[in-house]
Amino acid sequence: MEYCHLCDGEAPLVTVPRTFEASGGPSVTINDTAYQCARCGEVFYGGGMMDESLRRVAAAVRVRDGLLGSEELVAVRESLRHTPARMSEILGVAEDLISKWEQGLFPQPAKVDRAYRRLRGEPDRLPKGVPRSREAA
Repeated sequence: MEYCHLCDGEAPLVTVPRTFEASGGPSVTINDTAYQCARCGEVFYGGGMMDESLRRVAAAVRVRDGLLGSEELVAVRESLRHTPARMSEILGVAEDLISKWEQGLFPQPAKVDRAYRRLRGEPDRLPKGVPRSREAA
């Protein structure tokens, strides 16, 4: 049993529908697991629970927006035999974003999703304006 940091009340683990504002579109609702104080109602996470909630929100946004799933992003990158660093170079984004998208923590923007789809369908072509590195040449 966890205890509330605000009032020291008992806080059992609960799974309830929660609505989140996400990625500039309509809100998404997920079944979210967290501790909720029986006395004051405070909701809080423990351990890796927040990451799991972020993954559920990102997955709901991907479904809502018709984006590739995180596993599909990994599959595209691996099929091209690129490292996350190379994908970040190709897409013009920070390498840590590639990791967060592939781990399912955040949904990729639609523009990035379209680039992944082009790369998946035509691996020898890069999105317009992306220079080839020495590694790819």
